[in-house]
Amino acid sequence: MAAGRGHVTEGDSGEQMGSPKVIILLSVVIGVLFAAGGCTSPGVPGGGSPQTEQESSAAPGGLAPGGSVLPDTGLGRAEGVTLQASVDTSRVTVGDPITYILTLTRPAASEAIIPAPDSALGKFEVRKWEQLPEEVLADGRVTDGRECVLSCFEIGEQEIPPLEIGLISVAGETTALRTLPVPIVVQRISPADAEEIKDIKELIYPPRRFPLRQVLIGLLAVGLAAGAVLSFRRRGLFAPQEEGPAPPSLPPHEIAYHDLERIAGLDLVERGLYKAYYTEVSEVIRRYIGGRYGIATMELTTGELLASMRQIEVEREYIVLFGQFLARCDLVKFAKFLPPREEMKAEVHRARELVDATRVVEPGPEPEALEVASSSRSGEVQA
Repeated sequence: MAAGRGHVTEGDSGEQMGSPKVIILLSVVIGVLFAAGGCTSPGVPGGGSPQTEQESSAAPGGLAPGGSVLPDTGLGRAEGVTLQASVDTSRVTVGDPITYILTLTRPAASEAIIPAPDSALGKFEVRKWEQLPEEVLADGRVTDGRECVLSCFEIGEQEIPPLEIGLISVAGETTALRTLPVPIVVQRISPADAEEIKDIKELIYPPRRFPLRQVLIGLLAVGLAAGAVLSFRRRGLFAPQEEGPAPPSLPPHEIAYHDLERIAGLDLVERGLYKAYYTEVSEVIRRYIGGRYGIATMELTTGELLASMRQIEVEREYIVLFGQFLARCDLVKFAKFLPPREEMKAEVHRARELVDATRVVEPGPEPEALEVASSSRSGEVQA
């Protein structure tokens, strides 16, 4: 019994010694399998990092490669009016052309005043300004358009400034509309083989020498010229000639007729000189009003001129006609309003009608005055 009990005790101790070996062996097998299958974690397939997957899903996908969002500005709709400005590209290099389109949708009964910019629009040089043909929409509204080609020579983020236009309603009320600024990125031209720009070298001036011979020749020429002038004066060659009697002055309407005929022969509208054309015509009418009513008109604004005519009690009908005519001229001269070409040509005829309606017919030899003036000029030419 003692021997048997001792055998059993030895076997129990052997099983207790074998348990750690089994645990170590299982741990080694699990480690090998884990290394061979790849280190994976729940929720992250293929061992990928959660941070990398988040960055990938956050990548923008709204624009195609190389695409650009074109600026599109507008004032919205108010009483059927829509003003919109756009460009063909928002990223250019220095000096590249930018096509700027201005579109105004308005009621057919209204009138738009879209001034043309000068040689520059902010930091952008205006290379072309063209009026697009009008279009009539299905709802009866009219679309006016302007196409402008711009260039910029300053690098960086620039803005095409807002453009302000006027809209005259059927009731005669004027409303100012303004576009939003359009951002443009101007990039520098930097080729791969470009070298650093070197400073400009200082100017080298030639030595100043005044040979004595040239100085003496110059003094001699000055002395001869002075002697010739004194000699001519003594002989009376430079004596002032007696002028004949001044020709009789013409009435204001005859002077206006002559000036309007001269302007019509200049073809300023055909040559595209619209501002000069309206300036000439308005000055003729202003001089006529000054001669006809005795008002110093050339230094007055249109409003001050009309107020002066009211003070001397000019007929209200004539004041309204002169005011409408001068207002149209001011729109072209100062607001750069461009009416149709046929209406421009008709301004000379309208000015003549104003003179015809308001002139004073005085009895007298008006044709003789013209003959005397022409004969006196011809006599001066013959002399």
